[in-house]
Amino acid sequence: MDSEDQALMNDIICELQKNAEFEIRLADDVNYNDSNLFSKLSLNQFQMSQLNSAIRGFAEMKLTGSLASAYYVKFPKGLPHTLTALHQGGFGSMIRENNKFVGSASFYPMEIQALLLKAFTLMSAVTGQYFLSQINNQMQKMNMKLDEILEFLYGDKKAELISEMTFVTHAYQNYVSIMSHDEQRKAIIVSLQESRKVALKDIEFFISDLDNKANQKTGNYWDISQIVDKSLQSKESLELAEQLYVMSGILECFYAQNLDDDYISRLKEDVHQYLKKCDRRILTSFSNLKGKVDGYRPLPFENANKTPDLEKLGKIIDSLNLGEESELQKSVNKLLQAQSEESVILIKNDGNAYIKNSYRVK
Repeated sequence: MDSEDQALMNDIICELQKNAEFEIRLADDVNYNDSNLFSKLSLNQFQMSQLNSAIRGFAEMKLTGSLASAYYVKFPKGLPHTLTALHQGGFGSMIRENNKFVGSASFYPMEIQALLLKAFTLMSAVTGQYFLSQINNQMQKMNMKLDEILEFLYGDKKAELISEMTFVTHAYQNYVSIMSHDEQRKAIIVSLQESRKVALKDIEFFISDLDNKANQKTGNYWDISQIVDKSLQSKESLELAEQLYVMSGILECFYAQNLDDDYISRLKEDVHQYLKKCDRRILTSFSNLKGKVDGYRPLPFENANKTPDLEKLGKIIDSLNLGEESELQKSVNKLLQAQSEESVILIKNDGNAYIKNSYRVK
């Protein structure tokens, strides 16, 4: 490459980084084993090989100056934003300003952009899985074993919820792989939208069922105690449906890579408002049920031990009366926000990758 071509290459690289908003630089002498600074991203051997090839390409194309032991890749507005810019044409403005891409240098824009798209798409999928794993850890009901879930699910909703939960879990566990297959990714998005609809329908069913139980007429304290136990079972089923609703919505956002500000804002608000609505209705039902237990007058010679039931109901009511955002809601907000904020990934020349801990969702 002669000096003129090299100068043009440098112009292309500078313009590309400016338009697509990313930065690649050397990261020598970085202690990537410091768990307080970095978290290692989960990559299989094939993915590590892909990243290894990419960073060698970075050096060959003078994106970083030379082949080093590690590289920082910085995305000021988040990695999905950079990918969107590249897909739309990272060289658009330069072509309009200066139509110099001719002759021997004409292949560079296409070659560089193809390399970056391939590497950044993989990084996006892997970091997406990293963020998703953090909120998935809070999906306590969805992470239960099937036999444990079957202990509290009941009625016609049992098969429906288990089916949708299994699908959403599949979409989460295979996120990185599916993101690299466009047709499958589009099909997953449609199915996730259906899962969210099912979750909303089931949430309404369990809330209504909980309300019916709280207002059910009883003859003795044994009947009331049975209603308390069944209400607790309904609440567990409701929590599973809520988690399905949240996870399917977040996965749809991640699979679609939709970072439109209005869309993200509405998604956060929808989740917030709906979870708050559920909490208010649960609080009303359990408060009514607690009043029924507290006000019950035992029949002659009836052994009515109300203390265990009052403790169970009181614990739930107290947690809902705090009026604070749940940990799940907080994580949803942080997760969606993290997708459009600056992120920094450290890549070693062996293909291992690490994300700075300042970008953790928790």
